[in-house]
Amino acid sequence: MEDSRSFKKGHPSVFRLGQFQSNKCWELAIVSMQAGEEVDMVCPHYYAYGGVEKWSHFGAKKIPANTDLEFKLEVLECEQSIDALNDKN
Repeated sequence: MEDSRSFKKGHPSVFRLGQFQSNKCWELAIVSMQAGEEVDMVCPHYYAYGGVEKWSHFGAKKIPANTDLEFKLEVLECEQSIDALNDKN
């Protein structure tokens, strides 16, 4: 298991929805979530990375093509833009 906070020195992953910065499974789940919510999910390969071999988000392992993946997502903050989120810091 990998944790973005241990990889990024305590900082969570930040990305824009609809900009292909995350896998389709995350995009589908996060749009219905609010700050503070957590979800455990199983992503079928066609919503994860499909037929493409890919390095994991944090570079630790190679994910074989057509692999179903499990994730635990926690939404910490939601903003209209990354700029709005950065302005808070």
